[in-house]
Amino acid sequence: MDVRQLECFRVVGGAATCHPGSRGARYAPAGAQPHMSRIQDELGVALFEQAGRSIRLTPAGTAFLRRTQRILSEYGDARRECRTSPAASPA
Repeated sequence: MDVRQLECFRVVGGAATCHPGSRGARYAPAGAQPHMSRIQDELGVALFEQAGRSIRLTPAGTAFLRRTQRILSEYGDARRECRTSPAASPA
């Protein structure tokens, strides 16, 4: 699993939790399905379930979305920290 897959899951998972009257996950980013399949295969659990013509998160999907949001937040903080720290001297 990589950062792109986690970012894709955050978008799709976030859309899947939207109010039924909103756009929902029917408008997932192009190419999202392979990422979602890989994540579910790696975790060995279904993260989504069909809800009419759109999808919604399973309880495992909801838990994984919370963790994914924290992971990506930490990753973003680490990147910003590295970019703003004094440059290291060449070896």
